[in-house]
Amino acid sequence: MMRGTDWENKVAQSLEGGDAVRAAKMKGITPKSPFQIGGSGSVGTGSLRAMPFLLRLREAGFRVWPFEDAALEMKGESRSPAGMTTRKAKAGASPLVVEMYTRLMTGAVAKSNAGARKKYLAAKRKEDALYGEIPRGVMKKAEGSEDAFDALVSMIEMVRQRSDFADLRATKDRELRLEGITWRPGMR
Repeated sequence: MMRGTDWENKVAQSLEGGDAVRAAKMKGITPKSPFQIGGSGSVGTGSLRAMPFLLRLREAGFRVWPFEDAALEMKGESRSPAGMTTRKAKAGASPLVVEMYTRLMTGAVAKSNAGARKKYLAAKRKEDALYGEIPRGVMKKAEGSEDAFDALVSMIEMVRQRSDFADLRATKDRELRLEGITWRPGMR
């Protein structure tokens, strides 16, 4: 039998009309300020360092989602030396910047542990054709560095979801225009 508090805290909040913040907290996802400088999960330093670069990228012709629509006009597919199918952007297309949170793609893996990264990538290499196409040297770098691991996982998911990027549209929501949106696989 489910206790009333279990229903209230674990089920009701995730239903329509429930409190999305409470539902996220029950899943272990706690929203934090992009300006939080210290403590666990803080990203404030990265936010403050990145903001001037976003302006420079925008001035250089990049589009920044969710503040602008993507301008990716794709043409025919080709195969990379690693055998991955890619589509090239047509002339006049603009490069696109999206924020990503790699943890949404990896699930629970101790990224700070080289052995855990190696085990995760070995399992992915066996079960996922895209990981199977990655050269061993690249896999070794991802095993040896948390940043390289994040970059590889992000790149694989971007390749897998590549057709979704052209459909990204600017948000008109005032709160999301202030806070931004983190791209995740399947988001259009």
